[in-house]
Amino acid sequence: PSWLAIRPKWQAYAAIPFYQAVDNIEVYRPANLVIPGVMPSFWSNEIASYMVRPLIRKLHSKNQFDAIVSFDLSEGGGVAWRVGHDLGLPAAGWATGSDIRSDPESPHGRRVAQTLRNLDLVLYQSRELLAIGARLLKVSPEELQQSGRHHVLPQGVILPNPSSKHSGRTQVRTALSITDEEVMILYVGRIVHDKGIFGLIDVLAKNSDRIKRWKLVFLGSNRAFDQTEDFEAHVHRFPELC
Repeated sequence: PSWLAIRPKWQAYAAIPFYQAVDNIEVYRPANLVIPGVMPSFWSNEIASYMVRPLIRKLHSKNQFDAIVSFDLSEGGGVAWRVGHDLGLPAAGWATGSDIRSDPESPHGRRVAQTLRNLDLVLYQSRELLAIGARLLKVSPEELQQSGRHHVLPQGVILPNPSSKHSGRTQVRTALSITDEEVMILYVGRIVHDKGIFGLIDVLAKNSDRIKRWKLVFLGSNRAFDQTEDFEAHVHRFPELC
């Protein structure tokens, strides 16, 4: 509830609408009970699936879903297989990165392993993530793939229309005041330590005399959900980069 939104992250959640129609796709965002710091590995699976189940049952009655897909194995995946079992539908999950990187003996690792065992189909963005999944389940990557339920399937990137590529590039560089002689490097992702961007700044600072033509652009900042402020402070430690 908005009256409890005293932190930036909570304020961001409170401002999210329950329902939206985007390009004829219906998007629902049901509320979930969260008790900060109290048994996060529990509420993010069992309680979350319990709270969204009435809405999903109602939507299934209306639309007759064929399957459940989660683009997250840490929390959404736990909801996906439970809802799938409840509706009698196959449930799939897609491992994309930090959602699966975990110590097998940690609460988070055990939660992901449970999800891997219960999903009907698991897709991995890379062979590295498949190997991590195998480690969580304490089997070899080969054994995991032989089960027929685990597959490497990178999401990839849709190439732009060749006719619009040049004009789009020019517009972006003009908007960012980047000349044709300069090299633009684009980072797309969350602004967090685990992505390596703090280390990237350290490396660039040590070689600042060799990268005067480089222009770095970071896309993906959301102050309520990441480390944008820490990253800005880190960048400003090196005046030669600003």
